[in-house]
Amino acid sequence: MNRPAEIAIRKGKATAPFYAAASALHAYLTTLSTEALLNENGRREQIKLNDGRIGTIAVVIESENEGSLFVVVQGFLPGKLLWFIKHAYVDGFRKLKDGTVVELESDELYGYD
Repeated sequence: MNRPAEIAIRKGKATAPFYAAASALHAYLTTLSTEALLNENGRREQIKLNDGRIGTIAVVIESENEGSLFVVVQGFLPGKLLWFIKHAYVDGFRKLKDGTVVELESDELYGYD
């Protein structure tokens, strides 16, 4: 991920395991073949932090024209002091038919956070 505003959010020690798990899942998905990626659609993981909060990380995969896949990893973690505020992780990539991975831009992720 190369979006500076989101990097600044990750500086908190309490939320670091949540963002690390979401980033690791994103990195893992980029290594999979197109066929294997299709099996990951709808995958959900829960991460329990030391302070008791439970974050959810989900995978959304959409088929695009010409055999490419649109892959989004999205995660939500409730705020510690204000329950109605959530930390969000959203990142994704496009897996082209030839296996090339192209990271998504922020505007392509609109609607997933």
